[in-house]
Amino acid sequence: MIFSPSSWLKYTSLLLPKNRLQWLSAMQAELLSIPEEKARREFAFGCFVAALSEWCQSRKGLNWIARTGGAALLILFSIFIFYSSNQMTGGADTKAIASTINNLGFVYLITAALLIVSLKALRGFSAIGLLAAISSWFYVMVTDAISSSTLLKFYAVISVEVAGIMTFLFLTSIYLNWLYSPEFHDT
Repeated sequence: MIFSPSSWLKYTSLLLPKNRLQWLSAMQAELLSIPEEKARREFAFGCFVAALSEWCQSRKGLNWIARTGGAALLILFSIFIFYSSNQMTGGADTKAIASTINNLGFVYLITAALLIVSLKALRGFSAIGLLAAISSWFYVMVTDAISSSTLLKFYAVISVEVAGIMTFLFLTSIYLNWLYSPEFHDT
């Protein structure tokens, strides 16, 4: 049974660091001394909640929560971008803007995957994205073609947005890497 008392303690063991396994052994022994099934289930669930709370406050838990939460936000933002760009109608400039927005959605999906998989890869990806965004903005501003083209105005604005997001991701990857570094990691 998936929610049996022994299952709750098994899930608890997955959350606990090695130095807390003695506590788990004591809880398993105490569980055996409880005769009533409902009380056993409540006790085992309470052990799981205590371990989950401790894990969420550990560096490993905070790192995991930040990475998956950030990835979820980027995925939702990508979905919003795809939906918005598909609603755009108009001339050639509008279609070019919609295509750029769609491509930006894919960039954010890649970023979400990297946030989950590898902070080092995310740091490199965001640094390259930041340089590309600054270069694009600089090119649009220096050529002074921005005053004549709606599309170039859009590219100038979107490059500033991407530069901001990539800077945030770069700094976030550095912070999360520090947070999860072995010197500080809970054992």
